[in-house]
Amino acid sequence: MSNQLVYAFGPFRLIPKEHKLLCNDRPISLTPRTFDLLVVLVENSGHMLEKEELLKLVWKSTFVEEGTLTRSISTLRKVFTEENESFQYIETIPKRGYRFVVEVRSSNGKTASALENPEIHRSEGVAVSGSISDLAGQKSLEVEQPIRPWWQHRYKTAVWASVPILIGLMTLAVRHIPRSIDHFRAVASARLTDSGKVYTAALSPDGKYLAYVLFGDSEEVQMSTWIRQLATRTDLQIVPAASVLYKGIRFSPDGNFLYYVTDDLVGHSSLFQVPTFGGPPRKLLDNVISSAGVSPDGSKLAFVRQNHSLHQAELIIADADGTHDQVLATRKISGSLRSPVWSPDGKLIACISQVTDSAGPRVTVVGFETANGQEKQILPADWSMISQLAWLNDGSGLVMTAMPHGSKVSQLWMIRMPGGETQNITNDLTDYTGVSLDSSSKKLVTVQTSVISGMWVQNMQDSTLPGRQVSMGALDGFHGLSWTSSGKVVYTAGEKGEWQIWSINEDGSDRHQLTFGPGSNDAVSACRNGQYLVFLSTRSGGQHIWRTNADGTDPVQLTHGMDEESPRCSPDGQWIVYTSSLSGKPWLWKVPLRGGEPVQLTNYNAASFSSSWPAISPDGKLIAFRFVDQQKKSGGVAVISFDGGPILKTYELGYSPVRWSPDSKALAYVKTQGNVDNLWVQPLDGSPSRQITHFDALQVFNFDWSSDGKRLACARGLVNNNVLELRDSSH
Repeated sequence: MSNQLVYAFGPFRLIPKEHKLLCNDRPISLTPRTFDLLVVLVENSGHMLEKEELLKLVWKSTFVEEGTLTRSISTLRKVFTEENESFQYIETIPKRGYRFVVEVRSSNGKTASALENPEIHRSEGVAVSGSISDLAGQKSLEVEQPIRPWWQHRYKTAVWASVPILIGLMTLAVRHIPRSIDHFRAVASARLTDSGKVYTAALSPDGKYLAYVLFGDSEEVQMSTWIRQLATRTDLQIVPAASVLYKGIRFSPDGNFLYYVTDDLVGHSSLFQVPTFGGPPRKLLDNVISSAGVSPDGSKLAFVRQNHSLHQAELIIADADGTHDQVLATRKISGSLRSPVWSPDGKLIACISQVTDSAGPRVTVVGFETANGQEKQILPADWSMISQLAWLNDGSGLVMTAMPHGSKVSQLWMIRMPGGETQNITNDLTDYTGVSLDSSSKKLVTVQTSVISGMWVQNMQDSTLPGRQVSMGALDGFHGLSWTSSGKVVYTAGEKGEWQIWSINEDGSDRHQLTFGPGSNDAVSACRNGQYLVFLSTRSGGQHIWRTNADGTDPVQLTHGMDEESPRCSPDGQWIVYTSSLSGKPWLWKVPLRGGEPVQLTNYNAASFSSSWPAISPDGKLIAFRFVDQQKKSGGVAVISFDGGPILKTYELGYSPVRWSPDSKALAYVKTQGNVDNLWVQPLDGSPSRQITHFDALQVFNFDWSSDGKRLACARGLVNNNVLELRDSSH
C-alpha cells in the first residue's frame, strides 16, 4: 500500500499512477491514450485546452489526425453519460478545443501498489493499444483499431471484419456470468512480442515458454515456428519457413512436443509433431482441416477430417502418433467443426460448431462425449464468430475468442459450465484471435491485431513521382475502394464502429458518407456508367449484395445466397460478378444489376475446386479470379470468358487480389519485397512481369485504376499482430 494522488469528480475516482478510473468503486476500462487524455483534462479542470495542445500532450511525437482526438473525447463522454445522461463533464469549445467543466477534488488516497513489472497495466477488462511508426517515411500514427489482413479472408475465418465499436455494444442474447466466478475477473496484461508478424501462438503448460508462428518478409506467404523462453526472451526457430498457413499450434501436456497443422495454400493440410526444443518435424496425418487437441494424458489427439465421398466433416480421435484413428462424430459439409479441445477429465471434447446459410453464419460451442460421441450444447446462443477455445484447468468453463452478434470486434470471453453463461474478459477497442492457457489457468496468451490504412492517388504517367495522400484514418479503403466515372473515389471506412461507404475527391476534398446503418456496408464497386454502386451489406441479416444510386440513395438487395463476397460491376453496367457458396463451395456467379436470377460461372470438379476475388477486364470480355484445386494440388489466378466456360489461362501471381490493366492486356497484382508491397503487371501473352509502382514502405491492401487509366488509387498501411499475455489477478 502507498499514498498516491487521487482525483475525485462526481461518482468517479481517477488514479493516474495505477492507470485506474473507478465509478462508485467499479473499474472502467479505457485504452492507454484515452486514459492519458482524461488525466490531462482533469488536471486542467476549468481551463480550455486547444486541440493541438491536447494532441501534443497526449500523443506527443506520434502524428494523429484530429479525428483520433474526437473519437477519444466521444469515448469519455459515453463513459460519463452511462452514469448520468443529463450531466456534462467535457465542454466543446467550437473550432478550438475542450474544457473539463466539473469540480475536481484531489487527495493522497491509499491505493493498491503497482505491479512489479512497470510495463504491465492492471484493469478489469484489459485495454491495450499500440502505435505504428514511420508510416511511409512520415510521422507515426496512433493505432487503436483492429483488422484482419487479406490472407485471412481467403479461409472465411474473418468474413466478419474486425472493426472497432463503442465499448459495451453487445447482443442482448448474450447472458452474463455471475460475479461469483472469479477466473480472470481482473487481469494484468503484457505484450510478449513486438515484430508485428505473429500469426498464432501457444503457451507451454508450465507457462515458461511461448510457441509462436511468424510471417516472413518474402513475396510469398512464408511461415515459421519459434520457441521463446519468456524469462530470458531468448528465441529459437524449430520449424523453418515454408509456403504454408497454420491452422493451429499446441503443446503436449508434458511440454515436450508441439502439434501443428499446416495448409499448403492449395487445400492440402497435414498434422505434424515436433520436439519443443528442436528436431525434425514428423508428419502424422494428412487431410486434417482443424487444429489438433491433445488429451490430458497426452496419449490421444482429436482433429477434424473432411470426407469428400460422404460430403461430411468428421471429428476423429487417434493415438498421439496418428495411428488407430476412429470417427467420434460427423457433420454435413454445410456445417463445420473446428478447434477441438479436450476437457481436463478427458470425458468431453469441446468444438466450435458453425452452420452458414443465407442469414449468415451461426456459430456456437458444442461438446462430444469421448465414450460414445453423444453431442451436448455448451454455449446456448449463436455468435457471429468464434475463433478458438481453451479449457480452464478445473473444468468449470472455457475461454474463447469470439464476436457476439451486434459487435465488430473479437474479444476474450469466459463460458461457465454447465449453464453456458458468458462474460467478457477483455472489453476494449482492439481485436483478439486465439487463446492458450497454462496448466494453472492463471496465464493466457492471445494474438492482438491492429492496423492503420490510408489512401493515396498515384499519377501513373510517371509512377516514380510520390503519390498524393488523400486520407488517413478509420481504416480507409482497407475493405474496398473504386473510382467513379466522375473522377471520385468511393471507399469503405469504419469511423462509426462499422464499415460504411464514403466518397472523396482525388485531391482529398469533399469527403462525405454515402451509406449508413443498420449493418455494415463494404467491398464497394462503382459502375462506370456513373449511375450505381454495388457493395456487400449485412443490413438484412447475412452478407448479401446490394445496389444504390451513386449518391447512396435507394438501396436494393440483389442476392440472397451464402457467403457472398467481392462484387464487381461489369463495364457495361449490366451485371455484377461475385463469389458465393450457394452450392456448398465458393464459386463465381453473376446477377443482373437491375435484379434477377443469379447465373453460375465456375463449377470445375465441384468436390475440390473453389474460386474467389473476381476481376472483370475493362473491355468486358474476360474475368480473372483466384482458384484452388485441392485434387490437383494447384492454385493461382485463372482467366475465363465473361460468360463462363473453360479456363483459358492460369498464372502464379502470389495470393492477393488481382485487377486488370486499363488496356485489358495484363493483370496487376501485389508483390512483396523486403516487407514492402508494390504493384506489378503480368501480360496475358506470358511475357515477363514488370513493376509499375515504386513505394518504399507499407503494405498495399486495395487498388483501382481511374476510368482513363491515368491515375491509381491505393489503400496502403500496416498490420501489426503481436502476442499479449493476460494474468489472472482476481485472487
